[in-house]
Amino acid sequence: MFSGVKTAAFVASAGSGVAIVISLFVIGNLFMEVNDMYREVLADMDEFKVLSNDAWKAMMARNRNAFSFDSIFRHKRQSNTGNPLEEE
Repeated sequence: MFSGVKTAAFVASAGSGVAIVISLFVIGNLFMEVNDMYREVLADMDEFKVLSNDAWKAMMARNRNAFSFDSIFRHKRQSNTGNPLEEE
């Protein structure tokens, strides 16, 4: 009777040990995949940042010449009326 119980306990322990080793391998593999994906996302974000900054600079360069505050305000004419207070 004890030999059957010992055999069952040994099989259960061996099965548990194999399951633990496989689980550790899967966890390590998942950890590496998540880190690889994280690095890829960071690289893609850096590329996106460069592209968006270039697009922003191009838009600002195009809009910089389109509108100027100097074109809104009228320059006053200067005249000499002979009044000494206006010459300051």
